[in-house]
Amino acid sequence: MRVNFVVNVADHIFDLEYACVESPKGQEKIQKGMEGCYCNNDSGIEGYLANFSSLFINVLGLLLYAIVAGRQSFLILLVLIGSTLPVCLLNLYGEGYERKHRQEQRKELIKFQYLCDASMDVKNSKDIRLYKIKEWFLNAFSNTENKIIDYTRSFVNHYYIAKGCDKILGLIRNAVVYGYFIYLMQQGKITISQLILFVGIASGFSKWINDIFFDWSEIIRNGIIMDGCWDFFDYGVKEEAADVSKVNNKGIAHEIRFEHVSYCYPGKEEAAIHDLTLTIHPKEKIALVGVNGAGKSTLIKLMCGLYRPTSGKIYLDGCDISGIALKDYYEEFSVVFQDVFSFSFSVGENVSCMEKDKQDEGAINTSLKKSDLYARVMSFSNGSSTMLGKDVSSDGVELSGGELQKLMLARALYKNAPIVILDEPTAALDPIAESDMYEKYHSLTKNKTSVFISHRLSSTKFCDRILFMENGRITEEGTHRELLRANRGYAKMFRVQAHYYNDVSESEVAYDA
Repeated sequence: MRVNFVVNVADHIFDLEYACVESPKGQEKIQKGMEGCYCNNDSGIEGYLANFSSLFINVLGLLLYAIVAGRQSFLILLVLIGSTLPVCLLNLYGEGYERKHRQEQRKELIKFQYLCDASMDVKNSKDIRLYKIKEWFLNAFSNTENKIIDYTRSFVNHYYIAKGCDKILGLIRNAVVYGYFIYLMQQGKITISQLILFVGIASGFSKWINDIFFDWSEIIRNGIIMDGCWDFFDYGVKEEAADVSKVNNKGIAHEIRFEHVSYCYPGKEEAAIHDLTLTIHPKEKIALVGVNGAGKSTLIKLMCGLYRPTSGKIYLDGCDISGIALKDYYEEFSVVFQDVFSFSFSVGENVSCMEKDKQDEGAINTSLKKSDLYARVMSFSNGSSTMLGKDVSSDGVELSGGELQKLMLARALYKNAPIVILDEPTAALDPIAESDMYEKYHSLTKNKTSVFISHRLSSTKFCDRILFMENGRITEEGTHRELLRANRGYAKMFRVQAHYYNDVSESEVAYDA
């Protein structure tokens, strides 16, 4: 049951809009959704259902024992109930106290888990040693551990108070009940076999009540977990409009038009994109440049449909993209983002994003060749079937940053979408590989609408038009030479960078004067 539920949670995560997944609120919702199935057999959906089944059985058992005990003596029944209920109520109080403070402890547990993961992560090992981070981390471990222990000690104290009361009341109950039944036997009113039966009922009665209260408290605890889980399944759900359309001219270079588009991140007062109007023509090669925080990545995410505009409209070939099914819209884009990574699957699966029996091996090899990764992949013992990463397979291959960037480019080329977006595609490449990539840029994006983001302005000369962004606005646009002649923000940035490129001519730098 729990395994099937995991698939449902993953399915909903994949269907959520990117903005929902990215936001802190979305991350919290996802975490609560995962708690419903990723904990263990006693928590979440599986524990929730098991507790209901157990509660039903315990109630039936209690009723049976109550009938037998009550027929013998109603007073004994009252004693059994009266000696058991206070303990159950104390247990409920203790569990309620734990639930009330569990969220505070959970924050510390999350921090503790992070410290554990960070200390074991190979990527952090160099800095931990070179910057003497050991003492800092150990102190953080100690402080977090002490807070967790304090919470746990408080929970345990409440637990042992309830247990102590249970033992004391149990002794009183047993003295009264067993004494009464022994008295009846001495009076000849019950036989020794009946004595054994009634003693068993008396001892079992408290167990039934304790189990019922335990099941009920677990139902409450798991109910809180499942409330968060159901809330997760409701989160981000948007009914698709009945008149939603498919992409026109599917697979052909498109025109993208922004009309007075603004975007503000949730919880932020300042917009990241301000009243932006822009048209990118079919097969046009656009360079998008600007300093960090200018809004380039936000603009790209709006263009891809990952974000929805706070105001304004985005059109694809004259059709408002809010009226296009997102899955169809995504099909038109091949994007290489700057935060590159690989899945712990084979090279072929990472490139094609599909199972082996559905892959086009020829297209995979072609994509790897165009991205200059083919020779490296063929050097692996299993070629494109070689596993990447160590998470799933100990024999997996770890790619360098530059190789990962080439792998992402191969994935984009394999998809062969009509709109190509490359976000810093050469950031992790060495100068020679970077130069080769610039030379291939035209052929890789031939007959496609393309957007190229780069901090290295020498690369923008390959593009038809350059858009220079500042503070969420496009403040300059034109060709490389036109913007140098304008002698504004682009020219200033180019002049600063020009000293680091040997291939920049004196005449180009002179345009700044």
